[in-house]
Amino acid sequence: LPEKQDGITLRHALEVRNASFVVPEFVQLARKYNAAIVYADHATYPAIADVTGDFVYLRLQTGSDDNHDCY
Repeated sequence: LPEKQDGITLRHALEVRNASFVVPEFVQLARKYNAAIVYADHATYPAIADVTGDFVYLRLQTGSDDNHDCY
């Protein structure tokens, strides 16, 4: 993953949607490259709560259509 684009420093977040990523090797690889693993509060996506980057990314995706706030 590139560190910069047009002189702008980039940070990367990885959102996985398959349980095969819930292994120590994935967490170690994300940490090695300072990439945040997205913690997705979702009915079917895996929840990986390890802090692997210099920032965290949380996606709150639980809700229902009759709730206008969607959470």
